[in-house]
Amino acid sequence: MTNATHRIDGQALRAFRKSRGYSITEFARILRIEAACTVHRWERGDRAVTGPASILVEMMQAGELPERYLAVVRREKA
Repeated sequence: MTNATHRIDGQALRAFRKSRGYSITEFARILRIEAACTVHRWERGDRAVTGPASILVEMMQAGELPERYLAVVRREKA
């Protein structure tokens, strides 16, 4: 068993978020993160994306996150 971890690049995360049209606050809501500043820290490279959030980000990037997670932001925009 290996302890290899996949590090999500901050600039790539920002580019991905913006390509989907999400603000930092909206992206944090999708990931169920209370403090949107956490996303900002990830994007600056100050902190690594870890735990369940890293799995959700990878799922979003692969287009595998269930629609019900993304619908949280869509309902707020409506």
